[in-house]
Amino acid sequence: MELWLPYGRTEIPIRVPDDNFYRILEPEPSPAVKDVRVLVENALENPVGRFALRDIVKPGTQAGIVVDPIVPLEARRTAVEVLTSRLSKLGVENVRVFVRRRMSIDNPLEDGSNSLDPSQNSFSEIGKTATGTSVDLDPELFNCEVKVTVGLVMPHFATGFTGGPEAIIPSASSTRSIAKNRSLVTKGFPEPLSTNDNPVLSDSLEACKLAGPIYNISFLPDGWGGVSDAFGGDLEPVFREAVAHYSPIPCDKDRRQRTGCRKERRHRNSGSGVFQGDRRFNLPGLREKVSRTQGSRDRVEV
Repeated sequence: MELWLPYGRTEIPIRVPDDNFYRILEPEPSPAVKDVRVLVENALENPVGRFALRDIVKPGTQAGIVVDPIVPLEARRTAVEVLTSRLSKLGVENVRVFVRRRMSIDNPLEDGSNSLDPSQNSFSEIGKTATGTSVDLDPELFNCEVKVTVGLVMPHFATGFTGGPEAIIPSASSTRSIAKNRSLVTKGFPEPLSTNDNPVLSDSLEACKLAGPIYNISFLPDGWGGVSDAFGGDLEPVFREAVAHYSPIPCDKDRRQRTGCRKERRHRNSGSGVFQGDRRFNLPGLREKVSRTQGSRDRVEV
């Protein structure tokens, strides 16, 4: 059997031997779309640990909002709009928006936003972590007394999850800092969907603390290209609270009883040229994650 599945702006063929074919999964009904503005406002009004935005704001200061482009477009635009309004009311004179650079995402900059480039020549070293990682910070973000990050909770090969730890490394730091931080994966990769600490996560969170208090808005994905919830407050508590509420896309009950979800996700179809392993892609309208074709070259997103 041959299937053509959406992949970026094109489609790729997936060939599955008839003996290995189980069935076609029908898409689940789309959940009701959440009002992103309400989610962000609620996160700001009910911060995790009662750490409010006003606790780190002084009148006359400059604020920097670091945005991860994996956050759905509507969610990140709304978050920036609400945060900018709230910061201005608290007396912030200037709000700057910084967008993390991701090689895997074709993400044109919004008007007035700044691209964070780890390969640029100028950085400000703000200290070293316990493992010896020199933490270099983008100089323009360094000059912002108030720092805010907007992210999305998703599984990650190095930290276990995104949604906060990446605010400084790799989002706003140099290739030197990123290389040292990511080299800690040699001490062991985190288990899939594990919420336990690991060397890269601990180092990343320490880098965030060196940058000073960072207010975190962390979204949960709804599985349909939108968001289902948002959390606000101090970076690490928000990250841990949001991760605790993250729910992976489940496989159906019948298949779970037959093979087990984890075993099935890692099942390899010998001779088919297609496998489901650690590299997975979200495909619109399907409740499955299908991997790359055999022989393709990987691009690792840090």
